[in-house]
Amino acid sequence: TMEVHVHYLQELSLDDPIEVHFRLLDFDAKRVHFFEEMYHASEGYLAATSEQLGLHVDMESRRSSPFPPDVISRLESMYAQHSRLEVPSQVGHTIGIPKSKRSLS
Repeated sequence: TMEVHVHYLQELSLDDPIEVHFRLLDFDAKRVHFFEEMYHASEGYLAATSEQLGLHVDMESRRSSPFPPDVISRLESMYAQHSRLEVPSQVGHTIGIPKSKRSLS
């Protein structure tokens, strides 16, 4: 994974049933951009989200490499379905400390 943004929205307990929804946002020859939502399965509330940008790595060469053709085919199929969905509001957030608001006192 190259970058991950996690939002913890509401607490879950160890034995709570959960349901995770996955959405492929984009991909290219070597990377996938996806979003996951974790819900409390019986109460229905959104507990956490995770947006990730991942990179395919060939474990023999230990370098980034293109996905195999069968994986690209599956990504294309998934993207055709997921691209019709509304983009969640949490997607694309940036993090940082605004320079103009820094105060060390």
